[in-house]
Amino acid sequence: MNRPLIAAVLALETEARALLGPGTWERRDGFALRRFVLGPAKVLCALSGPGPGRARAAARYLAGQGASLLLSPGLSGGLDPGLSAGSLVLAGSCLDPDRPGPAGLVWEAALAEAELMRGLARDLEQGGFVVRVGPVCSSDRLVSDPAVKQGLGEACGALAVDMESAAVADAARESGRGFLALRAVVDCSRTPVPEACLRAVGRDGRLRPWTLAWPVLRRPGLVRDLLRLRRGRAAALASLAAAWRGLGARLEQGFPF
Repeated sequence: MNRPLIAAVLALETEARALLGPGTWERRDGFALRRFVLGPAKVLCALSGPGPGRARAAARYLAGQGASLLLSPGLSGGLDPGLSAGSLVLAGSCLDPDRPGPAGLVWEAALAEAELMRGLARDLEQGGFVVRVGPVCSSDRLVSDPAVKQGLGEACGALAVDMESAAVADAARESGRGFLALRAVVDCSRTPVPEACLRAVGRDGRLRPWTLAWPVLRRPGLVRDLLRLRRGRAAALASLAAAWRGLGARLEQGFPF
């Protein structure tokens, strides 16, 4: 079977494990790469590390390998008050608030992409997931303060915020590739994430509770915050894995790229 090639940019090892399971990454051309099969397609995955610069470089590399579709699956922070931990956002557009132009628009779904997202959303809703299709915005830093989230959501109308989708979408647009972003919410718009808890998350996405030993002595409430963050991440990773499997099943019904 001659399978089409698609590609995925994954920022964190925790996201990669949730979607791909255990496996070996190979280093090539400065990138950590792994091959996978999703529905009818071969998938070339790159583990970029967090942030827009790394994600854009990985996406441009993957586009150069012949992929017809670039994916940005991962975790996000909720901006819409109706989204809670484990909710899914399928991007209908990607925004960069720092980009010139109306609302910082980077990418907007074409007909084939929009139809695929709507079909996937219906499938996931039937499975009991909370799913929204709409704008996702990207930031060059983690957004954890509720007041900042509220301001960002009101300014651009986005449902969720991440650090990579706009960069991958921009690379897809530059190269004429299709693009999809699947994002799972870790923390809702009203939930503050203390700075100490953010520092307890390693660059691979794993929680490192021992880093909170000294801060917890001064502020015992951090234990509650860390447990809430841990539950939110677990719910988000489970939803993200379901969306990934659902995308494979939806592509089996027709590959429009």
